[in-house]
Amino acid sequence: MNKFLLLLVPLLVAMVALTACPVADSDGDGSPDDLDCEPENADVYPGAEELPGDGVDSNCDGSDNPVEGGDDDDERTDPGVFDSTDAVTGDWSCVGNLPELVAGVPGAFDGVVEDFQEDDPVAGARVRIWLDNDPTGANPDGEFTTEADGTFTMEDGVISCNPFAVRVWTEFEPPETYQTFQVDIAVAGTPPFTEVLNSVAYSTYQLLPLTVGVEPEAGKGIAAGRMRDCEGEPVGNGEASVGTLDLDSGAVTEAADYQMRYFEDEDPEQNQLHISEDGLFGGMNVPPGSWNLLIWGIPQDEAHCITTTGGDVISTDRNEAYCLLGFSSLEVQPDSVNIANVELKPFPDACYAGSGDDDDSSGDDDDSSGDDDDSSGDDDDDDSADDDDSAE
Repeated sequence: MNKFLLLLVPLLVAMVALTACPVADSDGDGSPDDLDCEPENADVYPGAEELPGDGVDSNCDGSDNPVEGGDDDDERTDPGVFDSTDAVTGDWSCVGNLPELVAGVPGAFDGVVEDFQEDDPVAGARVRIWLDNDPTGANPDGEFTTEADGTFTMEDGVISCNPFAVRVWTEFEPPETYQTFQVDIAVAGTPPFTEVLNSVAYSTYQLLPLTVGVEPEAGKGIAAGRMRDCEGEPVGNGEASVGTLDLDSGAVTEAADYQMRYFEDEDPEQNQLHISEDGLFGGMNVPPGSWNLLIWGIPQDEAHCITTTGGDVISTDRNEAYCLLGFSSLEVQPDSVNIANVELKPFPDACYAGSGDDDDSSGDDDDSSGDDDDSSGDDDDDDSADDDDSAE
């Protein structure tokens, strides 16, 4: 036997001995204990199917969400599990302390239409305005087409501190924008009043399956908004739902078969599980009809929770630490984006008695979207307000 074989035989014997050693797999799921993050749980192992929002890291990747680009991408679910453990952010000092509203005055309205994500002016956009704040009406109070810089003027004007609604769209072929309805818009100050209205690019709408993981359904709509505090700043850490609220009983009837999605740094993000610091949210595939956008979360103070007409805190069985913190109302139109923000201070400062602020024609400016953030909505302190570039 040559020297090579004399050296090889002991090596082969050692390899056989090593491969013969049993590998521990306590739960019998096919994954060795030293690689299994839960060696006593057969449902958890590397490569297992991940179920987002169930609170279990099923595939041992350190997260409760599927890895982007993995096999679980098509199994993403609505991040509607109310599981935030942090109190909502923002200034809540005005809740229950808002002064009376002053009477509005009529004046000309100078509007500008901008793209929701890019803040670029939209030329040739069609605009309809309803002074009664009802965009379902057959007869709008004005209809306009924007100039090259996205502007238009309503000479007959609007009435300050009185909410109105708009519809923005284009009629180009192929379409450049997706029709957008906005309610609860209010202006204040010295005429002519100004306001930035949102337009959602058709390209943005077509990318929704990639950006939020939801395929838009024909005949349904998007119900979106932004939660803002007493200073007009975004509120984070809350969670949103779409339904109808009965203030007498506190009961909420949830809309059927919709999916809630959130944003991160103003961009739609399918892995964001609650309202981020930008305050944006959007319900996808909401059935047409009258709905409330409801914001839930852990309050900074229980006094901030909305109560029934009988004074009971409105809570949810989806998380015992949550209460209802705000809501807005809107009429969802089919095949459209519908915006109704949830505002702790639903009117511009100049609309409140004693404010002394008569030089702000449309409220505080929201740098994140280019539109005004102090527009009005329902008279309830926690109701909705103006237009916003929300998740579409």
